[in-house]
Amino acid sequence: VRGPFRAVVRLSTGELTLFLGALYAGHFPIRTGNDPPPQPGTYVVKQIVQGREYVTRSGQQIPANSEDNPYGGWWIDLGSEVAIHGTAANGNSGGRGCISLSAVDIADLAEILSRESQVKIEN
Repeated sequence: VRGPFRAVVRLSTGELTLFLGALYAGHFPIRTGNDPPPQPGTYVVKQIVQGREYVTRSGQQIPANSEDNPYGGWWIDLGSEVAIHGTAANGNSGGRGCISLSAVDIADLAEILSRESQVKIEN
């Protein structure tokens, strides 16, 4: 099935639901960061990147292919310092205001969403 798909993130239930038009297309469990938490609003996918370097608050750089990289294998940029990403092999998801999915789920989501897909974040 070809998109465009859109997503609704429900912070209160910890899930991301996909839609194709008005039709339900699936859902994924999520975790959210809290420093600060993702803000409700409507976002648009700016880019989808396989692997992205992570920089800690202290400036330490963690390469994209590192097991310790909390972005895991994928980074979906929603702009406004909000992103959907994977989880590190060691289970760390970063905790900084983003939305994270398991390694399998983020790989699937990166194949489903496209640039310009709408993502709505709700409480």
